[in-house]
Amino acid sequence: AYPVGQRLRVLYDDGVWYPGRIRCQRLVTVAEGAVEEKVFDILLDDGVTELTSTIPDPDIEIVTGPDPEEVPSVTSAAGVEEIDDKVSHIGVRRRDGYWVAELKRAGQTLKLGHFDNALDAARAYDSAALKYQGEKAKLNFEQSRQNFEEVAYYLHSRVRVLYDDGVWYDGLISGYDYKIKEYMIRLEDDTRFTSALPDPDIQVTSSSTIPPKGVIA
Repeated sequence: AYPVGQRLRVLYDDGVWYPGRIRCQRLVTVAEGAVEEKVFDILLDDGVTELTSTIPDPDIEIVTGPDPEEVPSVTSAAGVEEIDDKVSHIGVRRRDGYWVAELKRAGQTLKLGHFDNALDAARAYDSAALKYQGEKAKLNFEQSRQNFEEVAYYLHSRVRVLYDDGVWYDGLISGYDYKIKEYMIRLEDDTRFTSALPDPDIQVTSSSTIPPKGVIA
């Protein structure tokens, strides 16, 4: 009754309804005796949050009426209908089984890399668009703006890192690896490593920006 691509809204504990769509539907075994139940995998419009639920559900509201974005669907080898990764994203195109992210800037095309799926490519585009175009950037996912603000807060900050010998070592956050989602840190002795932040063993001692929501200075 609910096709792949069906628009809906999901009610979270904060009392806010978040829009999304059905990504795929499948059968799962819920009890002994091979009793199966249909569940729906849902992707919210932030492009990140995913959940699985039966429908109807009191916290899920089906959105009726025309959808401004048509989403094609395919049937996988396992017989599960799912959203095609060829759905249009800004700055993303498919090529020979992978996805390419590109950004046009000052008459040139910046190659942002190859990705296994369209969503990762779209997130890479968003990050580059925010870096070069700032607040006026047109994004695939609004969540990317908050993520970028968090990354920008930590970049080029001075840090102290606690090692197993109990000594704090000074260093600098030199960059961010978007593929593994970790910051690149270089200590004063030229030791280099990556880490997610915040981390209890890494203290940010200086930053040139105001921390965005959700980041503790």
